[in-house]
Amino acid sequence: PALAHTFVNLSVMIGQLLLYIISALFLNVLYRYLRWRYSPLNKIPGPIKNYTLKEWIVGVFSIIENEPFMQPHQRWWKEAEEEEAARHGASLLSTSSRSRMGSVIGNGISNGSSGSTNDSSNENINGTTSTTKSTTRHYETPLLHYTSLFGKQFICTLDADAVKQILTSKASTPTPTYIKGLHYLRKVVGAGLVTIDGTTWHRHRRIIQPSFNNQFLKDALSGCIPDLMDRFCHAWEVRSCKKGTCGDDGSDGDVNSDIDIATHFSALALDIIGKVAFSHEFQAIEEVERWGNSENSQVQLNDPLGLYSSLMPSAIRMLLVNLRLSSLEKFIVPAMHKSHIMLNKAVESVVSEAHTRYKNRKDEEDDNGNGIKGKKNKEPKCLLELLFNAKDTEPGARNQSLSHKELEGETKTFLVAGHETTSTLCVWSIYCLIQHPRVQSLVLEDILKHAPKEGQITLESLDKMSYLEAFLNEVLRLYPPVGMVIRSTTQWVKLMGENIPPHTRVMIPIYLLQRHPRYWSEPEEFKPERWLNHGERDAKFHHFAYLPFSAGPRNCIGQRFAMWEAKLILAPIIRKFELAMSPAMDGVDLKLVSFITIKSVPPVLIRVKPRC
Repeated sequence: PALAHTFVNLSVMIGQLLLYIISALFLNVLYRYLRWRYSPLNKIPGPIKNYTLKEWIVGVFSIIENEPFMQPHQRWWKEAEEEEAARHGASLLSTSSRSRMGSVIGNGISNGSSGSTNDSSNENINGTTSTTKSTTRHYETPLLHYTSLFGKQFICTLDADAVKQILTSKASTPTPTYIKGLHYLRKVVGAGLVTIDGTTWHRHRRIIQPSFNNQFLKDALSGCIPDLMDRFCHAWEVRSCKKGTCGDDGSDGDVNSDIDIATHFSALALDIIGKVAFSHEFQAIEEVERWGNSENSQVQLNDPLGLYSSLMPSAIRMLLVNLRLSSLEKFIVPAMHKSHIMLNKAVESVVSEAHTRYKNRKDEEDDNGNGIKGKKNKEPKCLLELLFNAKDTEPGARNQSLSHKELEGETKTFLVAGHETTSTLCVWSIYCLIQHPRVQSLVLEDILKHAPKEGQITLESLDKMSYLEAFLNEVLRLYPPVGMVIRSTTQWVKLMGENIPPHTRVMIPIYLLQRHPRYWSEPEEFKPERWLNHGERDAKFHHFAYLPFSAGPRNCIGQRFAMWEAKLILAPIIRKFELAMSPAMDGVDLKLVSFITIKSVPPVLIRVKPRC
C-alpha cells in the first residue's frame, strides 16, 4: 500500500508538472501571437496582409528561402510603392519602367550563349542584359515590415539616413540600442568581433585594433601571397594546356579544363589567412596543384577544414536558427556538424602552435626583442602572436590580455571571416571580368602599365593601379561579399518616424542599397569609371549607401587586409591568363544565395588561356 501511495503521488506530481509546462508554453505562444497581431509595426507596408494563425506560424520564411537572394524584398518594395501610389490616385511607374523592373533581381544571373555580355548593352541588377528604355525608378518607401517563423519581426530599410542612424549608434555600452545578436553564428564563425556585443565587443576591439596596422599587414601579405600565386597560376597553366586546351589547336578543350573558381579561391585564401594570421601551413594550395597535374576529370578539390560546406546556405539550417534549435543540427545535419568539429580542432591546434612559438620566442629574446646573440629574430610574427602580447590599455583595465578561450574565438572569426570574404570577392571579380571584356582589357592595361610583364607583383606597384582599384570598388558595389547586415533592437527606438519595439530585427539590404537609383547614377550598369570621376559620383553618393565592409564603430577591422589580398591575388591572374566562361555555363541562370556571403548556385565555372 505504501508503495502504491508513493506511485500515485509521483504520478500526480508528474501530471501537475506536465500541466504546468503545457500551460506555460500555451501562455508563451499566446503572448507572442498577440504581440505579433497587435504590433505597431503592422501599419508599416509589407507582404503580410492577413494576420491569421497560419501567417504567424510561417510568415514569409519559405518565400525568402526558396527565391533568389533579395528577390522577395525587391518585389515587396515595388508592391508597397504601387499601393501607396494607388492611394494617392497616381501611377507609380510607366509601362516601360514596369517592364524593366519586372526583370530586376528576380531571375538570377543569365550567362547568355557564351558567358559574356556586350558592354554596349544595359545590364540590369541581376546581371542579365536589357535594352529597354525606362524612366528612373526610386524607392520611396523608407521601411518594409515582414515576419518570419512564429511572428519573428523584421524591419528592412533602404534609406541611407536610417542606415546611418543604425550603424553609428553607440556600440560600446553594456546594452547598446542595436546589437548583432548573432549567437547562432558562433558555432560557425566563433565568439569574436563579428558575433559579440556591448562592452565585451569594445574590449576585444580595443585590444585587437593596434595589431591591424598598415605596415604589419603589408609586410605579412607581401611575404606570403606572391609565392603562393606563382604556384597557383602554374597549376592553372598546367591544367589549361592539357589536351590542347591552351587553344593553339583551335579546340574548345574539354571538361578537364573547367575551373570551379569558388573552391580554388577558397583553398588559396585559407593558406593566406593561415600563414599571415597564424603562421600555420594548411597546405590547401597542394589540392590545387594536385588538380592541375591530374589527367582525371573527376579530381575534385578537398575541403580541408569543411569551411566551404559549412558556409553554404541551407534551408534546414535557417529553419533551426529561426526555431532556436541550432543544438539539434548535429542530429539533423550530421555532415555539417562534422565540419564544425573539424574546424574547432583546427582552431585549437592553431592557437596551441602559435602559443608555443610565442613562448619559445620570448625565451630567446631579451627585453628589446633581440635574440640570444643580440640579433633580431628573422621569422616575422603572425597576427595571433601579436595578440598574445596585446594589452587593454583603457584606464581601469589593468593591462589585461585576451584569455585563451577568447583567443580561440577570435582565431575562428579571423579564419572564417578573413578567408570567406576575400575568396568571395575574387569569385565575383573574375565573373565581372568575363562578363565585361572591355573592362578586362582596361584592367590588364593598368596592371601592365605599373608592373613588369614577368615576375612577382608588389603592393607598391598595385597601389598605383587606379583602374584596378576602381574595378574592385565596382565589384564590391554590385556583388558585396556580405549582402546584408542585421541588428536587433534592445529597446523602443524611433526610426524614420516609426516606433520600433524591442527585439525587432532591423535588416540593411546592402545588395539592394548599393543598386539604389537615389544614390547611384545608372545603378544597374557595371561602370568602374564612376570611381575615377568623384565629381560625377558625388552628385548622388551617400557614404551609407556603400557598405561592402559595413560602417560605423562596428565596421570590418580587416577591410584593408581584404583589399590588398584581393589585389595581390587577382593581378597575377589577369596578367597571365585570358579569362572566359566555361561552355558548361551556356544558358545557365545563376541563382544568388546567401548565408554569410553571397554565392551562386550552380557555382561559376571558367576556363583560362595563357596570354601570348
